[in-house]
Amino acid sequence: MPSSDVTATHSPLSVRVVKRSARTAPKVTLVLVDWSVRESFHLLHYLKHQTVSRGAFEVTIVEFYDRISDAIMKFEDVVDNWIVLGVPRTYYYHKHLMYNAGIIASRGEIIMIGDSDAMVRETFVQTIMDHFDKEPRSVLHIDQFRNNNPKFYPFKYPPFEDVLNDGCVNNADGQTTGVRDNVDPLHTRNYGAAM
Repeated sequence: MPSSDVTATHSPLSVRVVKRSARTAPKVTLVLVDWSVRESFHLLHYLKHQTVSRGAFEVTIVEFYDRISDAIMKFEDVVDNWIVLGVPRTYYYHKHLMYNAGIIASRGEIIMIGDSDAMVRETFVQTIMDHFDKEPRSVLHIDQFRNNNPKFYPFKYPPFEDVLNDGCVNNADGQTTGVRDNVDPLHTRNYGAAM
C-alpha cells in the first residue's frame, strides 16, 4: 500500500495519503468519513455490486485522527482515495473538516457525502447519476431507513427486507418518516446518510 506523508503547517494536522487512485474522470465521488469510531464499513461491500461500471465512481475515505481501520482494509480494493488527517486525539472531531478534505481530493463531477455503515441497493450510484442527468443544478438527499433491532449487530449482511421490518423505526409504508414529513423534515430526515 503506497503511503506519503505531508505535514500541514500552522495546524494540528499531520496528513497522510494512504492511497491515491489514478482514476481521472469518475462521474461520482462518494466521500465517507470516520473519526476512529466505525466498526463496519459495509457500504463498501455494496459498492462492489453496483449496476454502473466501476469507472463511473470513486470512493474517498477520510479519517480524522490517525487510525488505519482494519474494517476498511477488508475492502481496500474498493477504496480509491484514503486520507488520514492525523489530528491529535485531544481535539474533538469536526465532520466539516473531513468533508472538505474529501471534496478537495475528489475528481468526480458529483460529490456524495454519506454513511459508510449503510446498506445500498445495486442501483444506488445509478440513481445518483440519473438524478443529476435530469437536474444538474440540484441537491439530492436519499434518506436512510434505521433499524435498532440488536439481532443486526454486529452486522452480518442481512436481506434488505429483514432490515425494513422488525425494528425499523422509521418505515412508513415503504418510505422513511422523514421523507413523508411535511411539517418538520429538517429534524426527521437523516441528511448525513446520503447527500
